[in-house]
Formats: sequence, structure tokens, C-alpha cells
Amino acid sequence: PGASIEIGDGVILSRNTVVRARNGRIVIGAGSDIGTNCILATDSSLVIGRDVLVAAFCYLTAGGNHVFSDPNTPIIRQGMMSKGGIVVEDDVWIGSHASVLDGSHIETGTIIGAHALVNKRIPGRVIAWGQPARPQRTRSGEPIGS
Repeated sequence: PGASIEIGDGVILSRNTVVRARNGRIVIGAGSDIGTNCILATDSSLVIGRDVLVAAFCYLTAGGNHVFSDPNTPIIRQGMMSKGGIVVEDDVWIGSHASVLDGSHIETGTIIGAHALVNKRIPGRVIAWGQPARPQRTRSGEPIGS
């Protein structure tokens, strides 16, 4: 109950990709392309904008963080919590094998490098990579920070 999946016009969902909304909402904007063997899962909210590229083997999981504070109760019985879901704005490219975790927000025009771990807000029009991902360059190639 309460779960929904909304897929915009012209979206490509490649083979072996799993889209799962359990008591949550997934929105994939028009013109987006989700690569092979990806997992898009939510127990809260996962919103992907328009014209987004998600390369193969990416994992975007919103919500579904297990509560584990009581060592005398099995973790599976302690319930779940969310850090607010995931937002991926328009014109984003997420590289192969990247993971985007609950509470993340990737702003418009950003590139996320392969194998990156996104666990927070990433500003727009940058190239970010690492574990955790952080902006490394602007889209025009200028280094960020030192």
C-alpha cells in the first residue's frame, strides 16, 4: 500500500534492472536511460529527473536503512528508517558501478564517476568521484579545491 512507480515518456530500462518501490515512490523522468543490471529501490522516495544517464551496475537505494540499536532483537525485526530519500535532478550522468545512498541529492548537470559512493548533496555542473564522492572538477575541467 502506498507504493508507486512513475516512468516518463521515452525512458529506457535495460535488461536485468530491478525497479522496486516498497511503501515508497519512484519517479523516472522522461528521456532517462537506466543501464543493465541496476537496482533502483525505495522505502521512501527516489526521484530521477529528465534526461538522466545511469550506467550499468548502479545501485540507488532510498530508505530501507535497518534500525539496529537493540542488540537483543534481530535486526530484521527492528524496523526501518529513512534519511529523506534520493533526488537526482535533470541532465545527470552516473557512472558504472556507482552507489547512491539514502539522503543523497545530485544537482542538475553533474557527472558522478564510476565506482563512486554518493552519500550527500553534490552541487550542480561538477564532476564528482570517490568514496565518498566529492566534487573534483567543474564540467569545464577546472579543479575544485586543493
